[in-house]
Amino acid sequence: MKRVVTIFAIIIIAGTLLALNLEGTISIYNAMVSDYEFQRFENPFVQVVSREIKNLTLYRYYKMLIAGSVDRRESTPSIGDYVSALYEVAPTQNEDERLASALFLAYVVSKLSDRPITKSCIMKNHAFSEFFSDYRAVVTREAREFFKWLLAYSLNLIDVKPPVEVSRVNEQLPQVDYTFQVPSDLPHLEDLIYFFNTPEIKMVFSESIERAFENIRKDPSRTSAHINREASFVSRDILKPITKFQDQIASQVERQRPTGRFPWWIRYVIYAALIAIFFRKKKLLWILIGVIGCFEIFYIFFIYDFTSPIDSMIYGIAIIFGFIFSVFISLRRYIKARNLLNLTVLLAGIAIVILCFVPYVFEASELSMSNFEEFPKSLYYTLLKKDVFESDLSRISTFSRELSSIMYQSLDHTQRTITALVDSVSEVVEEGVIDELTITGRDIYLDFRSDTNFFSHNEFEKRLQSFSA
Repeated sequence: MKRVVTIFAIIIIAGTLLALNLEGTISIYNAMVSDYEFQRFENPFVQVVSREIKNLTLYRYYKMLIAGSVDRRESTPSIGDYVSALYEVAPTQNEDERLASALFLAYVVSKLSDRPITKSCIMKNHAFSEFFSDYRAVVTREAREFFKWLLAYSLNLIDVKPPVEVSRVNEQLPQVDYTFQVPSDLPHLEDLIYFFNTPEIKMVFSESIERAFENIRKDPSRTSAHINREASFVSRDILKPITKFQDQIASQVERQRPTGRFPWWIRYVIYAALIAIFFRKKKLLWILIGVIGCFEIFYIFFIYDFTSPIDSMIYGIAIIFGFIFSVFISLRRYIKARNLLNLTVLLAGIAIVILCFVPYVFEASELSMSNFEEFPKSLYYTLLKKDVFESDLSRISTFSRELSSIMYQSLDHTQRTITALVDSVSEVVEEGVIDELTITGRDIYLDFRSDTNFFSHNEFEKRLQSFSA
């Protein structure tokens, strides 16, 4: 009895220490987000991510120069795929930290995409999916032993009570030879207890007890096989509550997402309303336009977010149409007045248009890889080498395939030429043209018969036909 109590205590302690702790995970995740926002780098993984994001920009730049900018695959990698690759180098010690790291990478992806972190963003994140793929595999493996324990106890085959409430069958099975070693290493015991208490698993487990009881009563010699099979069936169904648990975590992180930035786009609505109000008052309207212009200059220098699609679109439209309008005005005034100022503005506009199609940086030595000592140590340097040397779509792989194709074509052509030559010689021998053919090492000697007509003018067509191949 003491041995049973000791084993049970060890299991409970292990589950308390190592099982997935949702509250602890969310706490670690929030700390990571806070460190990233304020650039404190107290968490080592936050420091790694911040450094590797800079290396990611270099990787994309070098890949475009070396391997090309077009990815000819069915599914082009997104920014989420590149950032999620950092999950492999996360310095974690337990599952709580690994899950928090995966959630943090989902947050970084949403941050780089200038979108709020949502449940959909988290569920689609590769690191988050990879964590739960590993988690499912481990929990399912432990669940088999856990449900063997529960089934054996429910069928009155063992007396060691499991850590959950299960009813025992009233009928007694025939005498069977069955032994079961109670598992002493179930790190996810608390998780298994949580999943077992879900209604769908309890229903599946009840059905498994009935099937196992009937099968053992019919064939007691295969008791172990029956219990193992039913335990596998129940452990397979545990994937459903794990998926719900995954969904629950994503929903909770979405609810705790950081407050978004102030919606500066609303200023455009205010601008439009003020312009509509003062449209008929010319003096006040020009003053208002001046104030708007001054505020926009201040906004660009101190507030402007370069990843904002709304601001970028409006500024782009304003600059392009403003430039086109100024060129047309200058051209019209020059045609009418033909003064030097209008001509200068017109020529400057034309020059600006031409410069848009002329590269203004011919050599960016500052972006040379030798200037970035940390990049060769980066994860993305390894990806770059794969893109350049190992990828099926890389230029080196394409060139190697083309070279191999040419080599095999040459080999085939040479073989066909030799075969044709041998066939022609054989045909000439059959015609009685060659009296003797001797091969010594690398030399071939031919002794032609002098009484043959093969070389006469009348046999020209025949000779031509013999060597036509």
